[in-house]
Amino acid sequence: MGVFKRLFLKSCSKMINKFTREFANDFYKDSGEIDWKKLVHFNSAINIPKKAFKSPLCQ
Repeated sequence: MGVFKRLFLKSCSKMINKFTREFANDFYKDSGEIDWKKLVHFNSAINIPKKAFKSPLCQ
């Protein structure tokens, strides 16, 4: 595998881990289950929650 491909895959893995951790922190219950009510409320909000703009990708 080439150097650039390894670097790319490493970078992708880091971002996936970051987004997974952020999702877990925001939408998992203490039991480890997804808090579907909270997730659906966030996803269905008419006013965009401020949390949605935390990521630099959204700015």
